[in-house]
Amino acid sequence: MARRILGVLLLAGLCQAASADQGEDFRTAYKAYGEHAAAGRTAEAKASAEEAYRLGSKLYGRNSANAAKLAINYARLLNDDAEYKKAARILRNKIDAMEEAYGAGSSELIPVLVETARARFDPKSPDDAIAHFRRASALLAADADVRYRGLKNYDIATELFRRGGTAWSRPFVEAAHAVFSGHLQPNDIRRGLMAYHLGLWTVGDERPDLALGHFEDALTAFETEGEMGDLERTVRMRLVDILERTGRSDEATAHCLALGATEIWRMPPRPLYMTYPRYPAEAFEGLSEGRVTLGFTIDEEGFVRDPRVLESTRASLDAGALVAVGGFRYAPQFVDGASVRTDGVTFTYSFDFSPSSRESGRRTEFMDGFDLSMPPPRGSMSGAR
Repeated sequence: MARRILGVLLLAGLCQAASADQGEDFRTAYKAYGEHAAAGRTAEAKASAEEAYRLGSKLYGRNSANAAKLAINYARLLNDDAEYKKAARILRNKIDAMEEAYGAGSSELIPVLVETARARFDPKSPDDAIAHFRRASALLAADADVRYRGLKNYDIATELFRRGGTAWSRPFVEAAHAVFSGHLQPNDIRRGLMAYHLGLWTVGDERPDLALGHFEDALTAFETEGEMGDLERTVRMRLVDILERTGRSDEATAHCLALGATEIWRMPPRPLYMTYPRYPAEAFEGLSEGRVTLGFTIDEEGFVRDPRVLESTRASLDAGALVAVGGFRYAPQFVDGASVRTDGVTFTYSFDFSPSSRESGRRTEFMDGFDLSMPPPRGSMSGAR
């Protein structure tokens, strides 16, 4: 009996020693993960996170909340390296573990929902991932940390932009923008990005004045001294377009000049804003295609002056093309720091009036100006020749 008890005691001692060793190994791996992550050593951080997850799963139990948190750390790094299938496998059942530990309405679930959504997102089959993103965003709405609320929605939105999921980004853009507009400085690039994308959405809503305000906020964030960056250039082009569409050409001039002052002039120049011909059906009766080439001058403020027809396949197309090209805006050419007139610019409208085009109902951007009462022919535009 005494030997049996001694044997049990010895076995218990060995188990405690093994548990202590295992705990020490885990703490070493977890500490290394934290140090590598803080120093930006992503490869080393990922290896340490994997080891911490492996050891922690044994120490705490694979279905424990602690193991789930370790899985989130590891999966985040896998997702950052586009190892989505592996991340999804690591995160399997981890939402359930966090729900059991904290409850379905806890903000503790936000990281596991976001990383699971990142791992599962596929633009061809997005529903499951988007549902996780939306659930995370709903939990964020109740979080007391307002900045965290904005930043996590920003992370979701930018992930969708990067992965071809812009079509599903709007609620996250709106949630991030609502926070950023009140808590970030006007020149913060994150605030500018959300304002810019919200501007794109409101353009689609046909709310140009609201879109204009968002683009102006974005410009404040993107504008830099010296050489113009791509973000500033893009938002100024958007502002020219929306100001011209709403009949505010004078306000667009400042942006046309700013763009022209920082660009290397090339022929043919690309218009910042284009208008499209409007024709009655008889104008192209009997035609399968058409073409009108126009010549004009771009003045010092980017307006088209003295448009004229240089070449045309049918005279009935000329008047509409002349009116349309007269509404273009350009970034004017600059010489020695001053804008100048540029003569000899050309632009060609090309039309497809074929029956197959009309029957298919195919449209391109060119068709925006055609009467809705007529079947929309295909169209294309080409710049100066």
